[in-house]
Amino acid sequence: SLGMAIPDNDPNGVSTAIQSSYAETITDVDVMVDIDHTYDGDLSLILGFGAVSSSLSYRHGYDGDNYWFTTFDSSAPTSIADGSAPFTGSFAPDSSLNTFNGYQGHGTWYLNIADVFPGDTGKLNFWQISITYAHCDDDGDGADDPSDNCLGLANAGQRDTDGDGKGDACDGNDDGDHLGDRADKCDRLASPSPSGCPVVSRSLSAGYRDGAFRGRLFAGVRGCYAHQYVVVWKVRTGRDARIGAVATKNDGRWRLWHSRRHGKYYATVHQVVVPEVAQCSSTRSDRFRIR
Repeated sequence: SLGMAIPDNDPNGVSTAIQSSYAETITDVDVMVDIDHTYDGDLSLILGFGAVSSSLSYRHGYDGDNYWFTTFDSSAPTSIADGSAPFTGSFAPDSSLNTFNGYQGHGTWYLNIADVFPGDTGKLNFWQISITYAHCDDDGDGADDPSDNCLGLANAGQRDTDGDGKGDACDGNDDGDHLGDRADKCDRLASPSPSGCPVVSRSLSAGYRDGAFRGRLFAGVRGCYAHQYVVVWKVRTGRDARIGAVATKNDGRWRLWHSRRHGKYYATVHQVVVPEVAQCSSTRSDRFRIR
C-alpha cells in the first residue's frame, strides 16, 4: 500500500490487507513497515489475522518522526518500547507475534494504523509480512522448499540422476552425458553413444527346418531381443536377395515360413534405439546352406 494517508486523531485508523493462499502451519511471523509521520507517539500499529491480533507498537517514540524500514520480530533483542525514532532495524513488538504460531496461514492479514492524538499527520508508504511455515512446499512434490533440489517445479522423489544437486525436473541434462535431454534417447542412462543410450551387443542364430527359416536373437536386455525385425537374405552373385522379414517373439525366437530353395542364406537385424533402454547393435547370423 503506497502513500496511504493515516487520518489524524481517529482511533479507528486505517487498515490495509494482504492475502495469503498458503494453507500450512505457521511457525514464525515478521512484519516490516515504512511510515512517514511527524509524531510517532501518536501512533498505534496492530497486526491482525482472522480473530487473532497483536499490538506491534502503541504510542512509542514520543515526538520523534517516522518508522523507516522497521521490522517487528519477536526474537529481536530490543523491544520497540526501548527503541527510538525513526525505529530503523528490528524490534520486538509490544505483543508477541508468536500468538499466530500454530494457525493455518491461508487467509487475510491486515495492518491497522491509528493516529490517536490531534495535531500531526503521516502516511503508510508500504508494509510486508514474512511468514515461516512448518512445511513449505510450493511445487507440491513432497519436499520442503529449503531442501528442494528443483524449487518451483515438481520433482517427485527428488530424482537427481547424475547426482549434480540439480533435480531432474530442472536439469537439462539429467544423466550428465554429452547430450541434452531433448536429444538424448536415454536421458537417465549416461552413455557416449550417438543416441545417448548404452550400447548393447546382440547375436543372431539362423537356419532352416520344417518348412521355415528360424533362429533366435540374443541380447542382455529384453528390449533388444523381443519384438525385433529379422531379415532373411539369400546369397547371390552381385546383390543379395531379400527373402522376407519377421518379428521376434518375447523370448527372441523367430520363424519365417518359406518354401525350400537350395542356396546359401543368412539373417540380419538393424541397429535400433529403444528409448530409455538401450542402443541395440546391428548383427548378422552365420551363413547356412539349404541343399
